Amino acid sequence: MHLHLIFNHQLTAAQISDAKASLGIKKIKYLPKELQEIWANIPANAALDLEQHLIKLLHYFKAQDANAYVLVQGDFGAVYFMVNYLKDLGYKPIYATTERKIIEEKLTNNTIVTKRIFKHVCFRPYI
Repeated sequence: MHLHLIFNHQLTAAQISDAKASLGIKKIKYLPKELQEIWANIPANAALDLEQHLIKLLHYFKAQDANAYVLVQGDFGAVYFMVNYLKDLGYKPIYATTERKIIEEKLTNNTIVTKRIFKHVCFRPYI
């Protein structure tokens, strides 16, 4: 089973291990560079036609084997659009869940530094 990534980060070792153990993933496929650039740079423009912006991704996934998982995370509207599109093609879209921990440190100059720690928990299907 393959795992395609529509995702703006590299998977962590914990995510890779979990994908192999819980989903039976044998191969992880990052987007080609051109498509990754499209996904990572969705304009914050009210007049944006998402379908036109994502058209190359749509063609790419239409040409792939739909018997695969796809991790989809990013811009909320684009995620919603892609998840529905992928489901219609027969893919299994998923997302990663995390535990979050926030550490605040008050410095001597009365400023506060906030550190956010994310830890992978599991993958969930979009329903």
